[in-house]
Order: sequence, then C-alpha cells, then structure tokens
Amino acid sequence: MKKMIILFMFLCIAFVGCSSEGIRLESDFNYDFDDSFIQDTTNLSDYFDEFYKVADDLMDSLSKEMDEQGTFTLVEGTIYQRDELPLENPNYYTQEVPIHSAYGYFSMMLMDVYSGVFTGTLGENEAYYLDYGFNETGGYITKKLYDTNHQTTTYLKNSFVILDDKIQFEQLNFSLDTEYMTYLVYNGVEMYRYTYHDLGNYSFNYLNTETYDYFSMFILGNLNSVTYYDHSEQIRYDQNDNYTSVTKYDDFTPVVTLINENDQFNLNIYLRSMSGWDSLSYENSYVSDGDDQIIYEQPFVKVYNDGLEVYRDYNIPLLIYRVANYQTMYFDIELDDITTYQMPEGFTGDITFDTLYEIIVGLDDINYIYELINLNKLDIRDYCKNIYDGFYQEITD
Repeated sequence: MKKMIILFMFLCIAFVGCSSEGIRLESDFNYDFDDSFIQDTTNLSDYFDEFYKVADDLMDSLSKEMDEQGTFTLVEGTIYQRDELPLENPNYYTQEVPIHSAYGYFSMMLMDVYSGVFTGTLGENEAYYLDYGFNETGGYITKKLYDTNHQTTTYLKNSFVILDDKIQFEQLNFSLDTEYMTYLVYNGVEMYRYTYHDLGNYSFNYLNTETYDYFSMFILGNLNSVTYYDHSEQIRYDQNDNYTSVTKYDDFTPVVTLINENDQFNLNIYLRSMSGWDSLSYENSYVSDGDDQIIYEQPFVKVYNDGLEVYRDYNIPLLIYRVANYQTMYFDIELDDITTYQMPEGFTGDITFDTLYEIIVGLDDINYIYELINLNKLDIRDYCKNIYDGFYQEITD
C-alpha cells in the first residue's frame, strides 16, 4: 500500500499564542493518500471537470454581487444618480482583504497538477522523478528535477482532496538552487502560506475563510510590511517602511482611511460614507510639463445635491480611470493639524476620528499589529526557517 502523509514533521514551535479569532502559526492538514488514488489517467479529464466546477462555485460564492453591480465606465460630463453606483464592492475584486485568495490558489494549483501529469513519464530518469495518483475525490503529484550530476535542484509537491464540496490542499515549491521555499496549506477553513530564503527574507500569510480574518507580513532585506484585517471590527491595519494606515470597512467596502506618510497625514473619506449628495459627474484635469505638453490626465469627481454642486472645497480623485464604484472615489483631505480635526458634517461612518487617530499613533510602534494578534515577528521567522529546514532534510536525505 502506497501512503503519502501530508503532515509537518518538525513542529519545533508549538502554538505561538492566538487572538480571539484563532490566528496561529501552525497548519494542520493531514490526509492519507492510499491505494484508492491510482496512476491510471483514463478518467482524469472527467475528474478534473468536477474539480474545476467545485473551484468555480467556491469563487462564485464570494462574488455574488459582481454580475449585478460590479463597476461601470463613466462618460465625462454625464451626471449619474447616487443609486446608479454599485452599493457593494464585488468581493471577487477585493484585493485589500483578499478573501478569495485560498480558492484562487487552488484553481491555479489544479491547472499546474493537470498539466504536470502530461509533461513527463511516471518513474525516474536522468532528468526528473515523477509520481502521481488520483481518484474522484482528489489526488497528488510529486516531481523532482535533477542536474547533470543527478542532484535534486527543485522539489514540487501538490496534494488535494474535495470532500462534501469542501477543499483541502497542500502545495510546496522548493528550489535548492536558489535556496527558496514557498509552502501553502489550506485545511478547509484556514489558509497558511510561508516563504523562506534566509533570516532576512521570509513571509507569512494567514486567511480564515469563515471569519475572513487576514494577516500578512513579509521581510525582504530592508523592506518590511505587515497587514492585519480584523473582520469582527471591520478594520484593516497596515505598516510598512514608508507609511502606516488604518481603514474602516462596511461589508468589505471602505468607509474611511487615515494615512501617515512621513508625518504627513491624509484622510480619505469614501463617497458612500457621506450624506448630502444625490448625483455626480466626472471630469478631467490635465497635468502639463510647462510647455503645453500634457503629461497625463487626472480624472476627478464633482458631486451635486438637488442640481447644485456641493463639497466644492474637497478634492475627489477618481483612482481607476473612468471606472466607478465606492472604492474608487473618496474625499482626499490633507490634515495640517491632526490633533484638533473632527469628521466633516455629513460623515455617516461608524467610527470616530479620535479612534482613527489613536490607532494611527499606535502604529508608530513596529510591534503594534503583532501584539493585536499575539504573534511575534521573530517567532514567525523561526517557524518559517523550521519549515524550510524540515523540507530540506526530507528532500536531501
């Protein structure tokens, strides 16, 4: 009986603390690929038709608003009523809180697995080793690439099961040439993604597809970035080398963002969060080089109430050229005195400026986000290294 156990063999670090939502470092996908997973590819096409259907259905479950509301293209100078704009940001396009990413990785993995079966011959030769097995519930594929001395240069492993329309999968890409690892596990609820090159280059991503809590961090030499989305509070926290920001959401649609970039504070209040207007139009301003040569167009929005232009003192850029939804239009307010500022009349969001200010000040501490979820940056680094070391030993033995 051929068995392939997907399991960490080196959990040198046990649970590293977790928040009330259960963010943790260690993944827990364990599945036994027994003799029912066969190497016969006769029914593989039929199997994968069903696998792709499950993947598409999962993606569609997160993007139900897309077809009905989505985004639409504005025509310059045309006035649009407020109720014509999309009320919800389609979750499929939500990049700031990528709740669809686990299913996206799964869809890409299916394509890699299917093509991998037909780009080689089972067994081992001078160039590679290939093994796989499938049935109607899932499958696995393992591939090693060799150099001219028959030493492993790359190790690839993909494994997945679909039980009761719920997916679980594991994906490993380990390059011994570049000493770089990417390892991803999804256990049906939580996605974990780890990368590691050395103590100064690593990353960790976490997503819970039931609560939608999301955490992402990477260290790339001198570049540092940390993001945490707390779905219970609908707040996203961001820290990197150049700026910090805090964003309040309402059903994944941004309400307001406060940004600190080198002690220059900007407040972005999204149009959906302001009352006192019922229609809008978009126009272009033109930025030139001083010799009447246009460098680029800068679209912006005018808003009206009962036919009269309102909020004329605010700059409202249109970030995605001519495309309208509530995530592409906001009041861009530069704050000269952040300590005394209060939200403008008409703001309807469920958060105060004092709360935003308290958070943005807290984000000056590089450990602020880690403390919110009871994780430690060095523990993350060490855990990624332990995964790397464990797979390195397994591959090279």
